[in-house]
Amino acid sequence: MLVNSSAPCMPKLSTAKRTRKEKLGFLDEKPSFQPKIIQQIPDFRRLHKALQTEVLRKSQSRDVTKCQPFKLRTSALPERQRKMSPKKDQEPKLGHLSRSKSLGALTSLSTDTLPTYITDAVRQRSMAIRNSLELRDSKNQEHEEWLRKYQTRSQAMKKTVALHAKLLDPHSSLKEVHDDKLKLHTMADQQRMREYMTELQHMKARVSERPYLFEQVKQRNAKALAEQTYRDKLRKAGFMEQFVEEKGAATEETSYSSRSEDDANENDQRRENDIHRREGNLDDGEKIEDVEEESVKSKGEERP
Repeated sequence: MLVNSSAPCMPKLSTAKRTRKEKLGFLDEKPSFQPKIIQQIPDFRRLHKALQTEVLRKSQSRDVTKCQPFKLRTSALPERQRKMSPKKDQEPKLGHLSRSKSLGALTSLSTDTLPTYITDAVRQRSMAIRNSLELRDSKNQEHEEWLRKYQTRSQAMKKTVALHAKLLDPHSSLKEVHDDKLKLHTMADQQRMREYMTELQHMKARVSERPYLFEQVKQRNAKALAEQTYRDKLRKAGFMEQFVEEKGAATEETSYSSRSEDDANENDQRRENDIHRREGNLDDGEKIEDVEEESVKSKGEERP
């Protein structure tokens, strides 16, 4: 039975595990590279000094660049021949023209120097530059003149527009309203200040005229003492205080009535005087009218 039996079959790996083993199987292997580790610490100061020495030696041993001599042969070139138009060829020549000084100076120079004479191109270029500068200056002046005239016209127009708007608008401007309000507030403040100063002066006057506290107490005590003395004397004389008060009130009434009668008499006298004065004025007016009528009659009789 054991002979006929077979070994158990190994379980098959899944696809995912097989793929993982194929792709990541190198992680299970031991690395074959072994880095070389230096156990000793290098002397960096000595290495830096050696490097500086090497750099200095290389800089001292470098060859210097040498310039090779050269010879400029521009002055040896022949002079450029100018093209003459046929019209100029037909014109008669006006005598022998003197050579330019620049050309004579050019011939006197050595063959190693550059020519320094002014060509026609340089002359035309300078003339064109001068003309362009003059044109630009004239344009700038015209622009400034136009701008000045424009500002003058704008100011005049602004004044006229403001004047017309002010004439057409019945309401006053904000500036005028502000000035009026400011003036009113200033006057009100001044009035309040004057009232305050007046009230302060009255207060100071009342305080200065008011007696001190001890003086008030003294006056009150003196008044009480005088009243007590007066009552004692009345009691000794046999008079009652009420009787004296009634008599005093009666005398005051009689004095007031007599004073009122005197005033009435004075008023009547004044009225009579006014009436007499008016009557006198009326008599004078009648006399003047009579004199005028007589003069008119006499003039009428004198006429034929």
